[in-house]
Amino acid sequence: MPQVTTAGRLLQDLDRVSHTTYEAVVRTAGITSEQAGECMAGVLKLKLSEQLRVAEATMLISPEHTRAATRLRTQALAARSFENGEVAASHSDAPVLPWEREANLRR
Repeated sequence: MPQVTTAGRLLQDLDRVSHTTYEAVVRTAGITSEQAGECMAGVLKLKLSEQLRVAEATMLISPEHTRAATRLRTQALAARSFENGEVAASHSDAPVLPWEREANLRR
């Protein structure tokens, strides 16, 4: 069963509102109409760079979709940071661990 991504849902919304706007975003983002169609159908997951371009093009061309485009941009940037191993060190340690150690020292 295909799973539609955030980019696919954004493209679906754009196409539902205005096919002309959808085509302009696809063209500006530099992806093919075939890629966009497959993404909307849940068959294809766009590369992170393509997702970022779709988000930026949407913000530029269709300001009423800025909230959804910002969500896509944020997710793509977070995924890119994760892939590059740029996760903050504070996320790798459990926040409870130091407290548990301190409690054990008091006994």
